[in-house]
Amino acid sequence: DDDAFHADGTLSFEGGNSVINNSYEGCEGNIINFIDGTVEINSLDDGINAKSTLNIKGGFIYMNANGDGIDSNNQITMTGGIILAQGPANGGNGVIDFDRSFSISGGLLLCTGANGMNQKPTAQSGATSTSKTISTNTNSYVNVTVNGKIVAVMKITKSSQTYCVLAYGNAQYPNASV
Repeated sequence: DDDAFHADGTLSFEGGNSVINNSYEGCEGNIINFIDGTVEINSLDDGINAKSTLNIKGGFIYMNANGDGIDSNNQITMTGGIILAQGPANGGNGVIDFDRSFSISGGLLLCTGANGMNQKPTAQSGATSTSKTISTNTNSYVNVTVNGKIVAVMKITKSSQTYCVLAYGNAQYPNASV
């Protein structure tokens, strides 16, 4: 009733363009797969809420969530794709929230949120996962650079985005930094 996309079983994005301008939760399902396509999520609570497993294999996801940004009650696996996510402006939720594990072996993940519930992926062989405290203002930008060239830009749209996660596959984004 309050989700833009909902599945009791598996919810898969395999191509195309989806824009969620306003929702309580953007995407909710038992298993959620991002395989290809472009998805923009604006949500009052969780952007992505997987009850079991979230798989990110490809595509481009932009998210602006007031609750948890990327949430799984079990595990998250990222092997490809690009995610730019802004989470809550308060520490009661996190831009990343998982119960068991979040492993990354490829792709690019840039997340900002309020300090408080600070989680980050575990980098598998051939990947890097870092987190740090940053200072942002509304309408400022966070840039990801690779060897001095900007490869991703995220405009900060809310206050208190002080926790930043950058994770990536080393072959695709060697020496990436924020």
